[in-house]
Amino acid sequence: RGPLPASGRYPLFKDQVHPEDRERFIAERAASLATLQPGSQEYRVVRTDGKTLWVLARRQVFADESGKAARLLVAMIDITERKHAEVALRESESRFRSLTQLSSDWYWEQDAEFGLKFMSGRMGERTGLDAAAFIGRKRGRRQSPERVTPNSAFISALNPGCNPCGPGHGHSLDC
Repeated sequence: RGPLPASGRYPLFKDQVHPEDRERFIAERAASLATLQPGSQEYRVVRTDGKTLWVLARRQVFADESGKAARLLVAMIDITERKHAEVALRESESRFRSLTQLSSDWYWEQDAEFGLKFMSGRMGERTGLDAAAFIGRKRGRRQSPERVTPNSAFISALNPGCNPCGPGHGHSLDC
């Protein structure tokens, strides 16, 4: 909540919820109270010293003998660092995507099993192939000489001088 204000009283909690999150906070809290259903929610809280924190709040509603909401128990976890890391990751990915689209080269990403996860748009310009057709495929897949496909052009573009599935080859396509 922050340091105790000069008035000696803290503001109501709902008034410390960030203005952009307040309406959603109030609506979800009211829904939990009305239905007696637990819930969780992420929102920002503005402390009395002006510092903004992100919290993950998990709430449990307890009913009285008549079945109406009597208590609301809320546990809050500070997730500010996680939220900052998420923003930094999104910005980094955006910069990476922008750089790959502006570059005269083309780029790709692979998973741990060498499956292709991403290919820049330059791949199609360089090879005449649709990059989307290769997402999920593995680079090191073997191919017989009688079954030459557009994948061969892709491998040749990746490895200049490589002749996948050429006469007598039948080797791994990653040359």
